[in-house]
Amino acid sequence: MDNTFAKADEVQLKETLDDVSCSSSSTLSEFHRNLDASEAKSPFGQDGFNDLFNDSDEIKEKNSSEHQKLFETNNNPSKTPYEFRLAEVNRKDGLSLYSSVLNGSDRVDFISPETLHEKVASHILQSKYVNVDNFLSEVQCKTREEYWSKIKQGAILGGSTVLQVLASLYPKYLLCIISRTECGSEKVVVKILKYVEDISSYKKCVFIYYDGIDGHYRPLYLYNKTNEEEEKSNFKYDDTMKTLLFKFIQEELKYNDDVVFDDSRIINPSDIRSTKYMGDDIPFDLSADNSIINTEQASEYDESSSITNATKIFPSSVSNTNTDDHIPTETSRDPLGITQKFVRKDALGGGHCLFSCLRNVLGIADKITIKDLRKKAADFNRQPGKIDKDWLLNTTGKTVEQYCDEMENTTAWGGEPEIRAIAELYKIIIRVVNVNSEKFCVSASEFPPNQTSFDRCCYIILNNNHYESLHLRTDNNSNDERSIFDSNDEEIKKLIRDFIAKEYRTKKNMNLKERRKQLFLI
Repeated sequence: MDNTFAKADEVQLKETLDDVSCSSSSTLSEFHRNLDASEAKSPFGQDGFNDLFNDSDEIKEKNSSEHQKLFETNNNPSKTPYEFRLAEVNRKDGLSLYSSVLNGSDRVDFISPETLHEKVASHILQSKYVNVDNFLSEVQCKTREEYWSKIKQGAILGGSTVLQVLASLYPKYLLCIISRTECGSEKVVVKILKYVEDISSYKKCVFIYYDGIDGHYRPLYLYNKTNEEEEKSNFKYDDTMKTLLFKFIQEELKYNDDVVFDDSRIINPSDIRSTKYMGDDIPFDLSADNSIINTEQASEYDESSSITNATKIFPSSVSNTNTDDHIPTETSRDPLGITQKFVRKDALGGGHCLFSCLRNVLGIADKITIKDLRKKAADFNRQPGKIDKDWLLNTTGKTVEQYCDEMENTTAWGGEPEIRAIAELYKIIIRVVNVNSEKFCVSASEFPPNQTSFDRCCYIILNNNHYESLHLRTDNNSNDERSIFDSNDEEIKKLIRDFIAKEYRTKKNMNLKERRKQLFLI
């Protein structure tokens, strides 16, 4: 399953890249010497930033001392205890870009480079806003199927769109790619990947060094020379960091010539399919698939009234299972001493776990059978446009009718199309926490994606191909639980984030060196 999470009011980053240098190319290493400017939709001049970063030959020629002052903080930068250093990315599989992005965004413990690579590829193929024909030409593939086959076989195919999508998946981070290229004469180019015009609005910045000669990426981290230890890999984007970056380029890259800062461009929200995130930057819709592209609801399929009125005002729902069926998670205590914690409620197996799980979390187990819920989902998906028939045929080999018949009449496992259908039918956002034990990563997604009109949400978890529902229990009382929440309730989102962190605290508590080792060396 492709799963990730959401914050309804989060600004959506959609990034566009322009030319860095050299001639057009379709290979990953060459592409970074020439990012395709043709995909840029909304150019934004960045003269103020360039001047601040001292990309002005006029200033340098006019007064070299003033030129130097632009890169100094109040303290003498030569005396600062900090410096940028390059992290080692000893991967030979072409995933150094994805490893570097994850390391810089501190998502090492939630998703693997392999998973991120597949998510980006899936996003590109399924987004209706990406010009797939141009992209396929860029990566030298004739069809979507050929591209996806190569991705599944482990091929790493680059292109300007790849960086656009990567930027769109991390909306809180200003990504800076420092590229060393050769095109007649060597030069260093800094590419700024951003969404909003005001660069100063970004609270976090990630620096990634790209060696265009050998096609390899490495993230920068801040090193404390006084304590002799590495400290962090994402930073506040301010003059101090810019000074340190310039010093790194001069001293570590042995480069004293002009540093080129290309004009940044801002992409329109429609240029890349919108994705959503929660506040702690765990990506919640990395897949961004549009297998169901029509979210308009036919009135005869409106089942929102089937959820009880009591559920609509978010009361406790009574558990009909033994307490042992619940697995407690994170606990929250309010000033009055009342505790709240999420518990998992198991679901029936035998291929029915998704539908059993949704009956539990929606509080409709006594109103509809699993068989009838399967039929409702199948009938919904039979409507024209609810499932992309070409996508379905390419991924399953089935027509829409064949797929829906199987889902309705057998014990076939339900998945994203069924979650989306039931979410639409009951007018509720279904958020899925996905645990990948093999790749040691946790991601999450919400269905339907980009839905802002539904004000209720619920949470389920997918672990080892088995779904369970998540319920919030008060004071360890199994009779005082609820599973339907306000979709914008920040406290509930915090409890879910705490749940993820606690459930997988072995990964969460790895120190930086251990996480880097696992990310880069495996």
